[in-house]
Amino acid sequence: MGDSILSGTMALIDKGNFETSEYIKEPCKRTGCDFSFYDGKIYSGYAPGASVIAVPIYAVAKPFFDVFIPENFLGYSKIRISINLLNALATIFLVALLSAFTATLIYKFLGYIVSKKKDRLWITFIFSFGTLFFIYSTGYFIRVISGIILFCIFYILYLMKTNRIKINKKNLFLTGFLSSSAVTIEYSSVLVVGLLFIYLISFFRDKRIIYYIIGSIFPVILLLIYHFFIFGDFFVSAYQYHLNWNAQETVAEKELEFPNKERLWGLSFSPEKGYFFFMPIMLLSLLGLFIGFKERKIRHELILIALAFTVVFIFTASLSGSWKGNDAFGPRYLVHTIPFFIIPSVFMIERIPRITKTIGIVSIFINSLPVMFGSPTGSTLPNSIFQKFIPLLFEKGLKNYTLNLIDLKIFKLGDVTINIIMIISLLIISGIVYLIWKK
Repeated sequence: MGDSILSGTMALIDKGNFETSEYIKEPCKRTGCDFSFYDGKIYSGYAPGASVIAVPIYAVAKPFFDVFIPENFLGYSKIRISINLLNALATIFLVALLSAFTATLIYKFLGYIVSKKKDRLWITFIFSFGTLFFIYSTGYFIRVISGIILFCIFYILYLMKTNRIKINKKNLFLTGFLSSSAVTIEYSSVLVVGLLFIYLISFFRDKRIIYYIIGSIFPVILLLIYHFFIFGDFFVSAYQYHLNWNAQETVAEKELEFPNKERLWGLSFSPEKGYFFFMPIMLLSLLGLFIGFKERKIRHELILIALAFTVVFIFTASLSGSWKGNDAFGPRYLVHTIPFFIIPSVFMIERIPRITKTIGIVSIFINSLPVMFGSPTGSTLPNSIFQKFIPLLFEKGLKNYTLNLIDLKIFKLGDVTINIIMIISLLIISGIVYLIWKK
């Protein structure tokens, strides 16, 4: 995904267009690798928004890449090294940084509904490291980016509703612009955007809403223009021309049909892709929804959260071929619901703090496994947690993706050395967290 999207970024700066033929790896011309093919040219297989937002990073990095990256290094071409470095930079300065920013928004939002700081810190900490947002924030993944934007919109709308910020032209324009921007990054975000608009008009019905509409128009117009000039049709996207036949069949055509038991179970509680299996803390969020609603706490917001999760869940369960998200770790098509759905868990930590913290620690353990062993992919087993990752933990100990790459590609470190480095690193990080927590 990162290669496909960021190839579009590089093409836009290097050549002034989105054509990525010279950036695609040779094997990908046969297997697809999430690129699209139309009229003899190759393009990124995703919506263009994620390519565009990485442009400033590549614009700054490109002069350094041109000067310091050799034409060939360890068997890799200059283009391949540039894409890999850009992937790392975009992950650090866009995905990971904004993901951390989202954690602070969650902490601040929880402050409006509960008073105990430690409860808020616990839920924020569990969100950061005990959900799929953790692993998917270590790569350039579009549903993390769209989830961040969607939650920012929700947060701004809540501040406007509660009169913490003004309902003015600027804020209305901003929320409209962010709403359609989320769709240009990940098309299915439109489901949540629609609900957020309904939430807006539930407390604000005024002719000034035109500024929200104006803000939302610009990104949509640019998206439609992109479709027309690249694919010859305003309403045809890159998904329709995926080189990867499987992606074309299961994502482009969507094959929407009524969810069956297999998909409903598979996305909810199954050990293969279950939302509540991979993130046990979300079981408490499910209970928290009922408690918060019963006690009349942020009722409208809880309804929005429940609807956002339900709509995305049903939509994903309606994808007959692609609901599993291929070989991804957990239900990756539901990742952008996580910042919303973690909120109700705060009602449970107030009532059963020890149980909530224990389940949160279990969630952190589960979602640390793919981070340690390098990738959210390769999880095609019926139960990858117990069949793949836990055996790897016993076999290899504590690992780290960057150290794994060094060990594999540059010079041999060995499992013992990596474990020692990891233990020292974790002790240092734990010490820093303890000092902050104590303060």
